[in-house]
Amino acid sequence: EEQGTYRVYLVDLATGSMTPGVTGDSYSWSPDGTQAAYSNSKQIYLLDTQTQVSTPVTAGYAPVWSPDGAWIAFLSPTDPHDLILHHLADGHEITLVHARTVIRTLGWRPPVRS
Repeated sequence: EEQGTYRVYLVDLATGSMTPGVTGDSYSWSPDGTQAAYSNSKQIYLLDTQTQVSTPVTAGYAPVWSPDGAWIAFLSPTDPHDLILHHLADGHEITLVHARTVIRTLGWRPPVRS
């Protein structure tokens, strides 16, 4: 694809058939596997893996699903120092961190078991 973008292919493991999916610069699968969050041109989308329909969610890039599937963490499209959380049920957003350096990658830590 274009420089810096990638295409996701959905593979049916039973048949081996591949279906070309969306193009973007970063992807994250939902914990239940029914959706993928991806960014393209500083816009985050949700892709329904069954219908192949994409829905715009918010401006940003580098989306990462929370382990419970309720939130997406992402980087601000205007300030790469800002880490933002987007609540999928109501669209509420929280700027979680304004870092002193540019944030390059995101991830969720597994829950701590006591």
